[in-house]
Amino acid sequence: ESTKVTVEMPETMGVPIHFNGPVTIPTGTLSGMALFKDGIILENSQTVLTLDFLSPLYTLLDLNGGTIILGSDLCFSNFCKLPSKGTIEGNGKSFLLRGDLVVEEEILLKSDLTIDGSLHKIKFIKNGRLTIEDGVTMTLKNVTFDNKVSQTPLLCNGPNSRIIVNGATLNLGNNFELGQGYMLIES
Repeated sequence: ESTKVTVEMPETMGVPIHFNGPVTIPTGTLSGMALFKDGIILENSQTVLTLDFLSPLYTLLDLNGGTIILGSDLCFSNFCKLPSKGTIEGNGKSFLLRGDLVVEEEILLKSDLTIDGSLHKIKFIKNGRLTIEDGVTMTLKNVTFDNKVSQTPLLCNGPNSRIIVNGATLNLGNNFELGQGYMLIES
């Protein structure tokens, strides 16, 4: 059962605020230090949440059709999943994986994002896909794609969509088609 809260994180003198159970968040900004041990759920598809906090995120980031904007790098601790559709504005920041990340539905990237896997996997199941908007760059570093879906797990939405691969292993399946945009292999 999810708990709905409006979070205004006060100055905690370096001690994180702990939340047990998934927390449903309305539009706003999360900053400071907090431990969401059972994840974050965006309230609805109109929710726009800026994440600018220092603590790792555990278990769940349920976009629920809404949008997250990264104000700082976001560290996923252990196992984490993105179970629903939504939009990510990376703002040139990074997802730092400290465990595997499961993508179950389509995630739209609307600004540059680096996914640094630290040798972990991104697992695509159900309808999982990362769609890169025109003019957006997604950089994949030190990550392995584990594709369990029938459609391509990466989709470029325009001729200026870019995927940069740096130390990543992409198991894209038998049906991968870039279509538009381009992929640059650095190493």
